[in-house]
Amino acid sequence: LDSLTRKLGLDSIRARQDQVTSGKLRQRGRTTKKWRSLAQNNNSKEPHLTINRVCNLLKQNIGGGDGRPTTGLGLGDPSLYRSCFRTSPAAEEAVGDTLRSGQFSCYAPTGGILPARETLVDENTAAMVIINPKNPCGNVDSYQYLNEISECIKRCLEFSAEPATFIQVKLELSLLEDITNDMDFCLKLAEAESVIILPGSAVGMKNWLRITFAVDPLCLEDGLERVRAYCIRHSQKD
Repeated sequence: LDSLTRKLGLDSIRARQDQVTSGKLRQRGRTTKKWRSLAQNNNSKEPHLTINRVCNLLKQNIGGGDGRPTTGLGLGDPSLYRSCFRTSPAAEEAVGDTLRSGQFSCYAPTGGILPARETLVDENTAAMVIINPKNPCGNVDSYQYLNEISECIKRCLEFSAEPATFIQVKLELSLLEDITNDMDFCLKLAEAESVIILPGSAVGMKNWLRITFAVDPLCLEDGLERVRAYCIRHSQKD
């Protein structure tokens, strides 16, 4: 058995595997120490400003004295309004038919599924997902290839920097009284009007407001009317 092992070169292969495994363990140890160090540093700082944390803070500032319901325009979560935002029945049936057919319980062809490729980008395309490195083979697309894909998409689609379910509005502080910044605006709005709008500071855009329209249309209309009334009351007097 030993002679056969030597003949097949398995000893050298095992030795190489041991070296690789040992190297990975050492690297993993360094990586673990690095992340542990980052975690310790982060724990020593003030809490991070997150969208959920800011929205919870605004909820705590809701006045509620006039009995009006709270209108949340800060989180773009259409699942809260299932009666208004439902997946198309045709899409649900298509997914079900595909699963029941048993024809796609496998990896797709390397070159993709032809009908899907033929309609890869058109006026109805909302997004493209590119897996890189590839799964499960691990192949990595070159920068040149990815750039070609990007240029193709740009030629076929129009892009907007606006988030898909939000509008972003610049807060003109010079036109308002007693408002110091976007967070101050949102806190006072929540207290006075029971409306929650996300201050831009939560997403790195100081003195901007981010308002979702992924809500019930009646709630959106009522919430925006309250915001308008609030702005009028706080507008600079001539």
